[in-house]
Amino acid sequence: MQRRGDRILGPYSDGRGRFRVVEIAAAGASPAAGTRKCFTYPTREEAQEHVDAAREELAAAESITIADAIAGYLAHLAGKGDRQTTIDLTERFLLRFFPDRTLLIAHLTPARCQRLYDELQARPTKRGTLPAAATHQQALVQARALLRWAVEQGLHRGPESPAAAVRPQGKRRRGKPQLRIDEGRRWLAKALEVGAPGALMAATALLCGCRAGELEGVAVRDLDDGGAVLWLAGKTNDRGDERPVEVPEPLRVPLLGLTVGKLPGAPLFGRGLEAVGWWARKICELAGIEAPQDDVHGFCAHSLRGMHATYARAAGMSSRAVADTLGNSPAVLDAAYTAPGTAAAAAARRAQMRLVK
Repeated sequence: MQRRGDRILGPYSDGRGRFRVVEIAAAGASPAAGTRKCFTYPTREEAQEHVDAAREELAAAESITIADAIAGYLAHLAGKGDRQTTIDLTERFLLRFFPDRTLLIAHLTPARCQRLYDELQARPTKRGTLPAAATHQQALVQARALLRWAVEQGLHRGPESPAAAVRPQGKRRRGKPQLRIDEGRRWLAKALEVGAPGALMAATALLCGCRAGELEGVAVRDLDDGGAVLWLAGKTNDRGDERPVEVPEPLRVPLLGLTVGKLPGAPLFGRGLEAVGWWARKICELAGIEAPQDDVHGFCAHSLRGMHATYARAAGMSSRAVADTLGNSPAVLDAAYTAPGTAAAAAARRAQMRLVK
C-alpha cells in the first residue's frame, strides 16, 4: 500500500481550468515527514474521486487491528523468503508483546507501547516465572520491526514507530543450565536407547549443536553421504547459505532409519512432535538425571546447544571452529553458549600437558 498523506486538502481550482489535491504527511522523524504532494486533474470530478479514495484509505487504516497488522507482516516476511520456522518464532514473540489482538494499531502511542513492554516483563510465563531478559527484549525487537513496517505501509499514521523510544530493560543471562559431562553421557545413551524421532532430534541438537528450529525444517534429502553429513538451512551464518554438519558415528544408523519409506522432501523427524526442549527434560527423567534449573530457566533445547559448545571448547576446539559449527560468531558463542571459564580451563589443561611431558 502506498502511504497516503495524513491530511487531504482540495480539490482546488488552479484558475486555469484544472483542479489540485494536496496530501500532507505529518511532521516528525520519518523521511516523508512534513512533505506535500500535489496531484492535478483536468476535472473537478476526477479530483474529488482522488479525495474520496484517499479519505476512505485513511478511515480504513483507523480500523486495522494488531491481528491484521501481524498477519500482513508475516506475509511480508514470507514474501522476502524467510524460513517458516523463523516466521513462526516471530509470530510467537509478537503475540507475547501484544496479548490483546483486537487492539487498534492506530491507538498505539509511545506511552502505550512502553506500558505493553512493562506489562510483558511482569507477566508470568506458563512455568509461573517471570520472562527472562532475553525473552522480553527479543519480543520488543520484533514489535519494533512490526511497527516500523506498519508505518511504512501506512497502517499506522504516526511519523515513526510508536515503539521507537522504548528501551530494552535488564541484562541477558549467559546461556542455559547444562548437564555435567558424565550426566551428558548418560543422557545421550538414553536418548539413543529410546530411539523415537523426537529423542533422536534432541540427540542431534546435542551432538551437532543444531538449533531446534533448524532440525524441525530438516528433510530426508538433507541427510547426506550415507548419514555422515546433515545439511542445515540457510540464514544461520555470516554467508546466509546452507552449511554441512558432520554427523557423529553413533547417530548415523539411527538417523538413516528415519528415512526408510519417506520421500526426499519429507521431514526427517516427522511432524507433530513434542518440542526438543520437552524431549531434553523427558530423557533426563528416563535416565534418572535431575534436570538442572536456575532461578529463571529450565533444561531446554538451548541447553543442548550450549553443552555442545562447552564440551567442544573444553576439548580444545577454537572459538572460530565451534562458532562455524553452530552458525554463530565467536563473540556470540562465548557470550551466550559456553559455560563460564571453559576457554580458560582448556588453555590451562594444555599448559599442564606441556609440563608433565
